[in-house]
Amino acid sequence: MKKRIVSFILAALLICTLLPTSVFAADIVASGTCGDNLTWTLDSEGTLTISGTGSMTDYTNKSIVPWYSRRSFIKSAIIESGVTSIGNYAFNNCTSLTSVTIPDSVTSIGNSAFRNCSSLTSVTIPNSVTSIGEDAFYECSSLASVTIPDSVTSIGSGAFYGCSSLASVTIPDSVTSIGTMVFCGCSSLASVTIPNSVTSIEYRVFYGCSSLTSVTIPDSVTTIGDWAFSSCSSLTSVTIPDSVTSIGSSAFRGCSSLKSVTIPDSVTSIGGGAFANCRSLASVTIPDSVTSIESSTFSFCSSLASVTIPNSVTSFGRSAFEDCSSLASVTIPDSVTSIESSTFHGCSSLASVTIPNSVTSIGSSAFEDCSSLTSVTIPDSVTSIESSTFHGCSSLASVTIPDSVTSIGDSAFYDCDGLTSVTIPDSVTSIGRDAFYSCGKLKDAAFGGTKEEWEATGYTFPSYVRMHYSCKSLDGHYVPVEVKEPNCQSTGYIKYICSCGNEYTETLPKSHDYVFSKTVAPTCSEHGYDLLKCSKCGEEKKEYHDDELLQHSYVVSAVEPSCLVGGYKLHKCSVCGDSYKDELVQPLGHSETNAEAKAPTCTEAGHTAGTCCSRCGKIMSGMAEIAALGHDYKDGVCTVCGAKEPAPQENPFVDVAEDAVYYDAVLWAYYHEPEQITGGYTATEFRPGNPCTRGQVVTFLWRAAGCPEPTGDTSMFKDGSSIAAPYQKAVAWAVEKGITTGFADGTFRPNDSVTRAQFVTFLWRYENRPATSGSIAGFTDASSIAEPYQQAVAWAVEKGITTGYNDDTFRPNATCTRWAVVLFMYRDMK
Repeated sequence: MKKRIVSFILAALLICTLLPTSVFAADIVASGTCGDNLTWTLDSEGTLTISGTGSMTDYTNKSIVPWYSRRSFIKSAIIESGVTSIGNYAFNNCTSLTSVTIPDSVTSIGNSAFRNCSSLTSVTIPNSVTSIGEDAFYECSSLASVTIPDSVTSIGSGAFYGCSSLASVTIPDSVTSIGTMVFCGCSSLASVTIPNSVTSIEYRVFYGCSSLTSVTIPDSVTTIGDWAFSSCSSLTSVTIPDSVTSIGSSAFRGCSSLKSVTIPDSVTSIGGGAFANCRSLASVTIPDSVTSIESSTFSFCSSLASVTIPNSVTSFGRSAFEDCSSLASVTIPDSVTSIESSTFHGCSSLASVTIPNSVTSIGSSAFEDCSSLTSVTIPDSVTSIESSTFHGCSSLASVTIPDSVTSIGDSAFYDCDGLTSVTIPDSVTSIGRDAFYSCGKLKDAAFGGTKEEWEATGYTFPSYVRMHYSCKSLDGHYVPVEVKEPNCQSTGYIKYICSCGNEYTETLPKSHDYVFSKTVAPTCSEHGYDLLKCSKCGEEKKEYHDDELLQHSYVVSAVEPSCLVGGYKLHKCSVCGDSYKDELVQPLGHSETNAEAKAPTCTEAGHTAGTCCSRCGKIMSGMAEIAALGHDYKDGVCTVCGAKEPAPQENPFVDVAEDAVYYDAVLWAYYHEPEQITGGYTATEFRPGNPCTRGQVVTFLWRAAGCPEPTGDTSMFKDGSSIAAPYQKAVAWAVEKGITTGFADGTFRPNDSVTRAQFVTFLWRYENRPATSGSIAGFTDASSIAEPYQQAVAWAVEKGITTGYNDDTFRPNATCTRWAVVLFMYRDMK
């Protein structure tokens, strides 16, 4: 007996080994085409296989990729030999995709091909590939390694944007072009090799690569683009070769660990903010080839102790060295003709500065808050001292104002409380408000006399000038006499008056009093935040947390198939509302059953005996409809059914004439039950000649259907967020019912005017695409009716919905006006 059992087992095993492997293969759950000679299959284990020869379709929008609705089910992709390209958007948002096999036959990877494949950890690109498209691996946050072969010559903009796990990358010598933002946000990228074949480092290429510690720029590079290495906070050193001629704006902004940099003589321009916020940068030498230091170039370089400015420089831009708090001295060469506003603002260690005779203008706040500055000589070439130029220079003991100066601006020497004397030359005719305010050590001799006495000598003062010309102790003389508190909408003020009669008003700025309202948890698309609300005006603002976004949490609901419409499973995220459908079940079709004769009533049609569909009631054979009897009113009550006679319908619209062809249609739409189709533009205007938009007409149809609740939303459209709230459910319903699929580029365009051909097609689809024996041949412009609209227009002609214009044209591309929309609906539904 035992021998027989063993023999049976061995035989069974032998049979299993002889069976083809396909017996044990996973089931195919979906399939289709994805190119002229390419097919795809998706099995039950989540493997997507693409087979055939030739190039994959370049999809213009993620939602029309054939497997997009099943994207979260795809775990691996196998592209078989023979496929020559990976199409645009091919695997976009396949968030469960962990591996992909790319054969040697592929020569290009399309734009956004693997965009947001957040589970993809590694990818091997074969030597056959010559180009990597824009955003190809955008936000592949788990991608830790990638090999770019020598065959690649171009990497598109944003190709590896946001690949936050990518630790290292080697760019081969074959690459001549690296697009903008290619490695932007690759926060784990610690090292990168740029080959000699690259001639420029483009906009934001390495922006936010916060783990990048060093980088070697090859001799082939001539330009470093705007924001190229901005926010590379771990970058400690960089070598700029002699080949570079320009450094872009904010190129190294926020490289807070960068300690030193050598700018070669080849560089002729340094963009604004190029080294701003490089807080560890201790010294820098600017070559003779540079002619200007642009705005904010070295602002907030708090460790910068010395800087050499060559004679070639002719101007300092706004805030060029602002808040360089370690800068102790600076030599401004004779070549400089202007010092712009806030150039040395906040250089609190700056003890001395010599302004050469070449300078003709010093901008406002140029030396504001240089609290260590003890003396300054203003050259004869300067004609005015602008507002707040030396404001807060608390160590400034003396200043010489030359005869060339004609005006001293507002707050020019405000808070220079170390200033003991100042001589104002006769050339000065105007002294601004608060020019010497809070200069408590100024001697009376310098500012004796009353305001009137000063004005008699030729000086002019703005109203409410505050200075020490008659008050030895300012704080002891001025007292507040009137206060208006500020709020969120307007400024306030405090009015002061001195015992000598002088007065001024201090403006109080608008203020928001934000208080904590609530904490909002993160969602699939937005980080968590604290919501703050102004206690005065209710204005809100968000303070975001650094928490991770939540993963989608899909809830599945089933929609059963009907006679005409297929069933499906709807996956909807309970966190953010994102949804997709899968497992489409074909329509059930009609099921014939016997139907007894039914007598008509006043409100409901009857029918003779025969057969009809047991599901939807459609007549199958032998059954004929009998029209409703109609009400027979006597004394306001129907003698058949007892219903009350309705009150006559009044026309509320002054712009709808009683003899207009659309008069009855407008009243029907206005009094339609259970849902009013349209209420007009105002209570008294219908505006019949106005065009109807796509959003409006699907809403009219939705209301005519009784406002059914849709199962989905409008997120399938690129412009879904621009669909106004009153139209959103209607558009979602129209998509589910197949009334509209939107445009080929994935948009719905709710505000576009609807054409006559489009609307009768919407109406035909609303009626479930009935077959027709009608014809468009009677229209002289029939050839201009596009093929997708022809059957719908023929049906509308057969049913009497439209007869066209008096000149025998249909005018398919003309705008469908409000009166035409309600008239077409009335003729179809009444």
